Formats: sequence, C-alpha cells, structure tokens
Amino acid sequence: MKYELLNNKTFLFLFFVLLCNPFINILRAQDINFEHLGIQKGLSQLTVNSIYQDQFGMMWFATREGINRYDGYKITSYYPQKGEGALP
Repeated sequence: MKYELLNNKTFLFLFFVLLCNPFINILRAQDINFEHLGIQKGLSQLTVNSIYQDQFGMMWFATREGINRYDGYKITSYYPQKGEGALP
C-alpha cells in the first residue's frame, strides 16, 4: 500500500510539472524585437506573398510589385525588368 501511495505522489508531481511547464516558459520568454515594415519604410507593396531569410540574415519579401531585401536597417527593392528578356 505504501508503494502505491508513493507512485501516486510521484505521478501527481510529474503531472503538475508537465501541466505547468508551458506557463513557466511563457513567464521566462525572451524579449523579441519586432519592427513593422511598410511602404513608408521602403517596402514596394503592403501585401507580402512570401518571406524568406537567407544564410546571411537578410529578410526577403516577395510582393506583386517586386522583391524586397531587408538587412535590419533599410529595404532595397528589386523590380522586374520591362521589355526584351523580361518575364511576362
């Protein structure tokens, strides 16, 4: 009987720890720096279709107007070429 009681206490302890773990992680979450990017900051369009981060940490945003590269300080926009050799 004493052995079963010990198992119940152990089970309750582990259950409590696992139940509270997500809440503990929220309390000690990292500070995340988030910056809103828009047309005012140089983005070619507000609607972003795709986001990619390359191996150098550059963020790439694909819009209908073109591709935008963000280096953490400024946005550089690349637009499609018009005329011969351009994609339709």
